[in-house]
Amino acid sequence: METMPKLIYNGLNMMDEMGVVQITFDTTANRIHVLDKQYVCEPAYDYQKKAYTFSDETFACAKVLFHKKYILIDIINFEEWIKKVDWVFYSNKSVILRYVDARWYEYNWKSQQSFLYKNYQWKH
Repeated sequence: METMPKLIYNGLNMMDEMGVVQITFDTTANRIHVLDKQYVCEPAYDYQKKAYTFSDETFACAKVLFHKKYILIDIINFEEWIKKVDWVFYSNKSVILRYVDARWYEYNWKSQQSFLYKNYQWKH
């Protein structure tokens, strides 16, 4: 695999402590890998919709990434950009979450899916 650009994102976690998120960009696949072990920008589960959604913290992180322009898509609108990017969240949950084509998918940590970033998959 080619060298992919990486970024560290700092933010407040759910305990209002400063946390660090590791982000890797797969520009050829329009994919963003987010390793969040400190609960900084995890997607939230909406119990009414019975589905995951971008939390306020996830939107804040995404806005920073949108302005960094690592993943360029012919869309200027931030909301449309989020839907067009393939997001993979590696977090403290028992699953890896993927948001692609405006839909959420869950994978277990031992999954061998080709889209997973192996350097993050084994840090669980």
